[in-house]
Amino acid sequence: MSLGRDLVEHTMPVLLCSLPAPGFEGEVPGLGALVAGEGTAVAAALDQQTQRGSLLSALLQQGHFRAGASEECADRDGGNAGRSFSSVLQEVQSSWQFAVPASSGLLDAFAGEQEVQVRQAYLDVCSHLDKFCFFLSALRPYQRLAAAGGDAALCWLRRSLGHLLQELDKSLLQLRQASLALMQAAKKQLQESHELELKDLAKRLPSATDVEVQWMKQLRFVDEPRLSELHRACAEQAAQVSSLTSAAREVELKLAAKEGLQQIASAFLSADFQARCSLALPDRLALDMRELAGRTPAAISN
Repeated sequence: MSLGRDLVEHTMPVLLCSLPAPGFEGEVPGLGALVAGEGTAVAAALDQQTQRGSLLSALLQQGHFRAGASEECADRDGGNAGRSFSSVLQEVQSSWQFAVPASSGLLDAFAGEQEVQVRQAYLDVCSHLDKFCFFLSALRPYQRLAAAGGDAALCWLRRSLGHLLQELDKSLLQLRQASLALMQAAKKQLQESHELELKDLAKRLPSATDVEVQWMKQLRFVDEPRLSELHRACAEQAAQVSSLTSAAREVELKLAAKEGLQQIASAFLSADFQARCSLALPDRLALDMRELAGRTPAAISN
């Protein structure tokens, strides 16, 4: 769960700094502050007068987003006070099909008709991040169950957990692809063309507007190497959980349980143990121990 929260934490700068026109000064507001909606920097970053700000606000208000993305808000009802994220997303998507309105909240360079695919990538990141947080929050009951019952409890729920992990893995992959497309478009704009190298950026600065310079500066808050590491770590952790609940793992657990019970029964029924007992054994205890130790692995699990 902590890896998932870190992933969301490092994805938010992508949404706040890639295509949007600069809306805040200084550091990017942290995830906790964004979810709580606190501070002037958050108000500026989530400008409700823009379509982009309304979209991100609706995303942050989702109950499952708060639970999956912020440990502080996991047990707190953030509510869905405003319009639903899906309705806002649909409205913005329709509005961004062609040249976007001035209230879009996007940098002018991404507002033209030729940038439709770039804007769609932005909306895809929002959509896939919402799905990822939904499936991440759905894992919370399994996490509590694993803490109480271990791998054996998860094996019993292998089918439902396996499906959930597949959905989580798919949303993670889609989020990764959309994020890469979005940052590629941002860096392309930063370089002016595919042929220019980042080192040539200084040649453009004198002719750049204040808004463009501010946008260039805020791109540094996107930590792409760390984001790549987190995507890889989340995928590896999901694969590890899947392996721990596989049919082969279930057989291993059953055999280990049978072996452990046989060892307990052997120690209990041994002559040394019986010779040192000073209390009478409860009725049928010795017989029950022999029967338990003699069961098959399948019978033990029932």
